[in-house]
Amino acid sequence: MSRTFFERLGERGTILLNTTSSILSNLSSENLSVKSREEIMKFLYGIISKKASHADQLIRRLCQSFLETDAREKWVDASFYLSSMASVRDIKIISKYAYMFKRRLSDNAVLNNFCNLVTRAKSKSSDIATSLEVEELARIVNGDKEETHEAENTGQRKKPDKRKFETVDTSDHS
Repeated sequence: MSRTFFERLGERGTILLNTTSSILSNLSSENLSVKSREEIMKFLYGIISKKASHADQLIRRLCQSFLETDAREKWVDASFYLSSMASVRDIKIISKYAYMFKRRLSDNAVLNNFCNLVTRAKSKSSDIATSLEVEELARIVNGDKEETHEAENTGQRKKPDKRKFETVDTSDHS
């Protein structure tokens, strides 16, 4: 019955999209297992992502939560939801909003969630363009690029994280 309710709500413009942030906050405050939260998020995302613009908005809102709060729990939750729900086609969008979450990658739980996202996306990327987008996100997560906000303000470069992903070397070593 609740599935039908949310499916119908999803058909009514942006109502579900606009309430998803509240739903996610409440999921985080409930004593639900990780698997249950992930299933609920994937279900909601499946409804929302029927319109690409809505999927983009949800990802942007989740990424914005890294800027809007200093509450570590919110960062961990947002990174968990991004890693749980995002499809390979969403990687480009997540990379676009990397400036919103980059400085939070120093938190191990946030970093692990983004590492899981990259690993899952690498295993599912089937074409060269998508693989390049996944590699770009992997570089961002690894800290191989300059900090977007802090580098612009201080001129300093973030030290790369020691945790590296497996990468395919396509350069010619002859």
